[in-house]
Amino acid sequence: YQQGIVALDSSLCSCNALRHAYSLLPASGHLQAVNIFTLSGRLAKKETEERLAMQQQLIGQLLDDEACTLPQPGPQLEHLVVAGTLSASLDEVIAKRQPQLLAIGRHNRGVLAQTLLSSLAQHYLTKPPCDVLVVRYEDMRKDPGAALAKILAFTGTDVTAAQVQEAVDFAAYD
Repeated sequence: YQQGIVALDSSLCSCNALRHAYSLLPASGHLQAVNIFTLSGRLAKKETEERLAMQQQLIGQLLDDEACTLPQPGPQLEHLVVAGTLSASLDEVIAKRQPQLLAIGRHNRGVLAQTLLSSLAQHYLTKPPCDVLVVRYEDMRKDPGAALAKILAFTGTDVTAAQVQEAVDFAAYD
């Protein structure tokens, strides 16, 4: 992969998605963090512009803070704040950028909240704009070697079983 998009807000799950997408892209790659900012249609033009400018600064600072924790060298990072509705605006950015990778964090909500609030992750799993790989945390804990091999195969990375085992052993913490 060379081009990636991550849906970024200030949540922990979206910051985790950013870190994982960053780790999947090469140093020559490009990762765009996209924040969809929903505004009330009742705001005056000046107030709308001020709120968008403030959101641009906040997301820029968040991305700068996260970038400090990421290994270097890594893919180029940039951010974009788009006014609009979440899935429609993100669909437009995806259509324009044509990324090979889309990373979205998922909030853990109860069934009722999930039903009422919907889920961006569920939307894109149902109608994916690109290849989708779902790796469950539980599966990674149960068999990290199999999960890593699945991820590497999905990304087209050629490795031996010994290399996968070496990576699993290196990353083990218990």
